[in-house]
Parts: sequence; C-alpha cells; structure tokens
Amino acid sequence: HRDHWAMLWRYPDYGRQVRVQAMLAVSDFTEENGATLVVPGSHLWSEDRVADPADAVPAEMKAGSALLFLGSTHHGGGTNRTAREYRTGLTTRFDSASVRQEENMYLALTPEAVRSYPEEIQRLLGWSYTPETYMGWVEIDGEMADPIRLLD
Repeated sequence: HRDHWAMLWRYPDYGRQVRVQAMLAVSDFTEENGATLVVPGSHLWSEDRVADPADAVPAEMKAGSALLFLGSTHHGGGTNRTAREYRTGLTTRFDSASVRQEENMYLALTPEAVRSYPEEIQRLLGWSYTPETYMGWVEIDGEMADPIRLLD
C-alpha cells in the first residue's frame, strides 16, 4: 500500500511529494521476523499501477537504524516466520505544511486534558500558530490570536 491516500494529490502527475516517512528500528528488522517490505522506485509510478509482491525488498536493519521513504512508495509489513522473535519499530511521518493533519487532535483531546500538559506539548498538539505566517491562528475578540490563549 501507499500512505499518501489522505492527501488529494496523485503521483506522479502532480509532480511533488506530500509525505516523508521514517521507520525507526527499536529491535533488529530481519526478513525472518517480518522486516518492512518496500518496492524501490514505486514512488514514480502512476496511481493505477499495482505493486507485484515479488518486487518488494525487506528493509533489514539493526536496532537504532532508520528507513526513510516517501509516502507514495509501496510498502507493507513482512511475514514473521519466527516462533518468538518480534520486530519493534516506531513510525513517524512528516507531511507538507500546506496539508491538513491526518489525525484531528483538536477534537480527540478535550481542552481540560490539554490544559494538564506542559505548554510545549500543548503547542505540539496544535494549540499554536506560526507568527511569521499566522498559520493556525484563531479569532479572539475580533483579532488574529495564538490558540494557546483559549486554554487560559
């Protein structure tokens, strides 16, 4: 599968990418324990081209390593063929700032819950704006304002 589906841009017609992903290996990733599979070059394919599983390559890596790939790259979890060895990873993605976030944290957490976090976490959850561009501002008393003020 690809992970750019939430964005309405299609590849390669639009000519740019919207997502970069990082898969961090907490434990070793091996072909035997189900290392993430990636289809090299698939980020250049049209939307209607389906990946052949035979073209997938296991992203084997030692704990502490990272796999970086574009969201338009075909990828998936491998099959764990071991009895007791698991792979543990952490995935994060970086989306274009001009695209709305995928998960709506504003509605997922109540203002009461957000107030209980340190201000740095509040801002990381989206209760902030960018002063240079005012991206993320809210209107308070007829003025453009930093949303953190709504928590006061």
